[in-house]
Amino acid sequence: THGRYVEWRVRQISRQGLSREKTPLKRRHLQKNEHFLGLRSHSVALGLIALTLGLLASVAVLSGDDFGRVNLLYALSLFALLPSIGLVVTLLLLFLGRRSGIAALLIELPLAPKTLTSLLLTQRNGVRRQTALFSLSQSLVLAFATGNLLGFVLMLLATDVSFVWRSTLLDAATLFPILDTLASPWRWWQAAQPSLEMLNQTQDFRLLGASLEGNYVGQWWQYLLAAQLCYSIVPRALLWLFANNKFKRAAQLQDSEQDPSHQLAVVTPAPESDKLAASVSEIPANAVLFDCAHTSDALLSKIEKSLRVSASYKAPTSFDFTLDGISPTSTPSFVVVVRSWEPPLAELADSILAAFTAEQRQNLFIAPIDWESNQQQGDHLIRPNVAHSQEWRRFCESALGCTHLALFEAQA
Repeated sequence: THGRYVEWRVRQISRQGLSREKTPLKRRHLQKNEHFLGLRSHSVALGLIALTLGLLASVAVLSGDDFGRVNLLYALSLFALLPSIGLVVTLLLLFLGRRSGIAALLIELPLAPKTLTSLLLTQRNGVRRQTALFSLSQSLVLAFATGNLLGFVLMLLATDVSFVWRSTLLDAATLFPILDTLASPWRWWQAAQPSLEMLNQTQDFRLLGASLEGNYVGQWWQYLLAAQLCYSIVPRALLWLFANNKFKRAAQLQDSEQDPSHQLAVVTPAPESDKLAASVSEIPANAVLFDCAHTSDALLSKIEKSLRVSASYKAPTSFDFTLDGISPTSTPSFVVVVRSWEPPLAELADSILAAFTAEQRQNLFIAPIDWESNQQQGDHLIRPNVAHSQEWRRFCESALGCTHLALFEAQA
């Protein structure tokens, strides 16, 4: 299934190599700087949002009741348990070679800015895209942890926090081994170590009216501070520096590969490499539609009504096309809707070649779309960028042998 796609990518790389030689060096530097500045501005904006959320979460947890008592279990969950679990998961995924992080999930959300999605996904170098996602993930987590720490310090300065805890199922003997294990990295800091007596003295027996030991209710802040430094601030800062270093090295490697002085002579591509697939604006009714663009329900309904489809499916991110109930010898029209600003991926070509027979691909239409939103019309289709449309038409012609479908407001 890789054969036709590999041939198409080879011709594309050759064509891009020739076009880069014709592009002035100054323009390439400007494009690279614009891309970097755009990615950095989005990272800063998302980081400020994460910082604010962390600050608000910390203040909410430490606000306490009318008597200034703060539930210790809530504070332990936010400042110690969740960061330690998140750190273990991150290190495990890093060990397994998966460095995308939460940013990879973020860009799949419908609310994710299209400009950020485009900046991340249009990077042709897979390693550079992966390190960019990992760096963005670590910066967001670090910003959230910094907000937690700021809120924690502000509440300690502005209020008299008394840490107490209560639980129906847990007791001091159950909690102590967990807290003692988490405190292993800072054994040298005796004031920040938990004790069974401290847990017993700070348990809030409201019905019995037991008095709380004032010396102990004020000591938990040292344990919580040590937990934040050990499981959030320090390791996330190191991971962020590591991710930035990997991203810079990947960028330098890609730039050196794209430098004409370091490239081998490019063979002149065959004329067919510039061929564009046929483009149509109308297709027969009763087609089967696969939404790989993850459009909103309202926009998808407009597309379905315009094309008069018989069935539509929300394709997952893995491009796993469901053809249940459709015979391999059946040849209805198939429409695959994609985001026009995203480049054609190998996974999409492989999935289509594996799911559809050669006869079915003759009735296959790839529809790259773009859209915008406003209060009057909601989500509505707009004409995609010409360069994006041509890239998808080359993909249709060379990699799949299918037809390009033009969809925008005039047709929808």
